[in-house]
Amino acid sequence: GFFIFQSWIPLYLKSLGSQSATGTGLLAGLPWLAAGFGGTLAGQISDRLMQRGVPRLAVRHGMHVVSTLGCAACALPLALSSSV
Repeated sequence: GFFIFQSWIPLYLKSLGSQSATGTGLLAGLPWLAAGFGGTLAGQISDRLMQRGVPRLAVRHGMHVVSTLGCAACALPLALSSSV
């Protein structure tokens, strides 16, 4: 996942030719912005779940499942897009 977001997405967006270099950079930064907000939100949710007595291992497994499915849902449009 890291390789895709770090290097492939900016190159793919640039190859489409529909954005300037600045636009491509801004679009390529969106996953990192979403990851920052998502990580903060996940931390708050996991803290609340553990305060309510949910076992730590169950919280970790649940967060892992949610984050994996979230990454797959975000990468799905890339897989379904047509190549240039």
